[in-house]
Amino acid sequence: MTDDSVLQRHTLRLAVLAIDIAKLQARYTAWQEEAAGDIASARDRGITQQRVILPGGADAGLFSFYSGGKSVEVDEDELMLHAALNEPGEIEDYVLETALRDKRVLDLLAEHLPEFVGRRIRAAYRGQLQKELEEHDGYVHDQYGEKVKVATVTPLPASGKFRFNPDKQAAIRIAAAIEAGTITKDGQVVEPDGGAAGE
Repeated sequence: MTDDSVLQRHTLRLAVLAIDIAKLQARYTAWQEEAAGDIASARDRGITQQRVILPGGADAGLFSFYSGGKSVEVDEDELMLHAALNEPGEIEDYVLETALRDKRVLDLLAEHLPEFVGRRIRAAYRGQLQKELEEHDGYVHDQYGEKVKVATVTPLPASGKFRFNPDKQAAIRIAAAIEAGTITKDGQVVEPDGGAAGE
């Protein structure tokens, strides 16, 4: 078992860092949006990269600017005519997707080419069954209300992943605790002797 104080230490630290990340992400996103127009304009003028030079001349990395891609609208009739005139052997017949949902087509295939016909549960009902068996430990109910086991549900070990939902006042409260010196900027509790707990 994990000691509650260890969990408290972890969750406090993660909460502080999550708030910090959210603030940084908001600043980064705002700056990214502000820069996007100038970057797009530069890329359209043929500038594909920009080195980051720190004051004093040190190189801090390279930004690569993506192009806008291409929009291609094909005239399928013209393309088909081109293929028919130039490579007629490259044109093939195919079955329309809607035909595979037509009972007449399925009956015809079942009669003449049964090896190409399978059976499955319709998607909407399959989804209902999946939900039911997951909620009832692998069981579904038959038409008489009896439970029928159709799946084995095996609980998996917890992954350690988590989601943090900060209180609306979390950022203000955490900033106040940092300002008061009761926690560090990375979320460690400051002990009365001035050291961070858990170090």
